[in-house]
Amino acid sequence: MHEGYHLLESIALAQRPGIWHTQPDVGPQHMGWNPHAVVPRNTEVEAHTAGTEAAAWVLTRLEQGDLDRRLLLIRWVQLLLERPGLVEPLGLIDILLRRAADPEAEVAANVCTCLARLVERDADRGLEVIHRLHKRDDLRVRRGLADVLTRLFRRVTTHAVPLLNDMMQDDDESVLAAASATMHDLRFLDQDVWVATMMDALDHPAPVVRRNVVIGLRDYISARPEDDVGLLPKAWSDGDEVVRTRLRELLLRMDEVNPEHLARVWKRVGEGRGLLLKAIEARRPERGNEWRAWLENDGPLPEALLSEPVAPTPPSKEAADLPGLDEALEVLDDDLGFLD
Repeated sequence: MHEGYHLLESIALAQRPGIWHTQPDVGPQHMGWNPHAVVPRNTEVEAHTAGTEAAAWVLTRLEQGDLDRRLLLIRWVQLLLERPGLVEPLGLIDILLRRAADPEAEVAANVCTCLARLVERDADRGLEVIHRLHKRDDLRVRRGLADVLTRLFRRVTTHAVPLLNDMMQDDDESVLAAASATMHDLRFLDQDVWVATMMDALDHPAPVVRRNVVIGLRDYISARPEDDVGLLPKAWSDGDEVVRTRLRELLLRMDEVNPEHLARVWKRVGEGRGLLLKAIEARRPERGNEWRAWLENDGPLPEALLSEPVAPTPPSKEAADLPGLDEALEVLDDDLGFLD
């Protein structure tokens, strides 16, 4: 597969097979790196007119072939997308648009592996391919889209939200698992929507969806320590053993750092208090007695055992007074001999 790809790439570039068509950018990880040196490097390929016509003919023959040839075509297109200079000359986006409607679900599912890089090359036409795939009912395609949903969130942002909403209503457990794990990417777009999605997920009939809510609880507490919507009590009252096991460590940490926040959870929890009390008593028996007394209005609120991490203070003015760029370069050049 890779040998054929390299041969096809060499045809499109009209260069001899077996050579490196580009060179990597030299950086500080290399010995002898000089940040001020100007060294011309071939970092991009240039398509050859006749070469791309020949390579496009090969791709057309593959596209018109049987299932195995079309699967090979998608693998080659995925690699060719790493060459921006070949995307338009070879018509790679048009190929993906057609294969997204391929009669074989396996071919369309493999198109999903190209979506992230495709959107980077052409966002509008990439979204067209995504929507075409999203309209299909094939299970393999739905699973393929769910697997790349996180990568799509980082590239198409709000355009991926409708995909997530539809996947959260899917009846396949694999799709639900991938989508519910991806819902926490919403916090980078809209925290209110993220919180509302987690609250709805706790009412989902599929256990895997409810369990994946716990993945984002630590970020949720960091962003909204007051927990105005009561997400933590609702998650604890779910009764699912896996949810409570994952949530228990977070609540135990809350007991150590901020008992006030845990007290709010205690007040809203109707069931399962005894399980958390047993976990606290297993670590510190006297701590469990303090909480039990507080719950029975027979004692004060327990104090924090650990102080919350303090953000680092900015450096003093003296430490922030750095030399200018020209002065620093002179020191490196004259005293240390770093510059050529």
